[in-house]
Amino acid sequence: MKKSRPLLIVGAALLSAGLWGESLSLQSFESSDGGAVIACRFDFIDQEELLTALDEGETVHLILSVRSASPRRYSLDSDAERRRINRSARWDGIEQLYIIRNQESKAYYLHKDAFLSAFLDFRIPEPDDNSEERYFRGEVRWSELHPPMNILSPFLGDLYQRTAWIRFASAEERGENE
Repeated sequence: MKKSRPLLIVGAALLSAGLWGESLSLQSFESSDGGAVIACRFDFIDQEELLTALDEGETVHLILSVRSASPRRYSLDSDAERRRINRSARWDGIEQLYIIRNQESKAYYLHKDAFLSAFLDFRIPEPDDNSEERYFRGEVRWSELHPPMNILSPFLGDLYQRTAWIRFASAEERGENE
């Protein structure tokens, strides 16, 4: 029994860190205007579970966190550039539309396939200085708690899923620098 205690602790730590099978898919490509873009897709979300939650009246929130660090930096520190991109979705049962709200706009979708593609895919321009590596973390919040109830969020694991920080190599490391 004593030997299983460290395994239990490591398993709980991995689960709470979001390393248990949850991931983002990342790739780099050139956009139509000639700039480099990083495509990020929330692959760890069960699409049927997402559609069911929306159908039941929930508003689902996606948060993509992006951190930059120079290759000379050995850790992610508070001095690194950090950006959060928020997106929420809900189902309008009266109009029979999926609604996606970004930080500055709203979009409407009739078909679930078009909605899923638009909601789960993010496009981030690569910096001009290709020597920086980036780290990405995805989070989905199935329900939003408002103050004072939000103090319970850490204890209600079913409310959100989060990936670990995922390293995306610089263009130099990927061999894309000419």
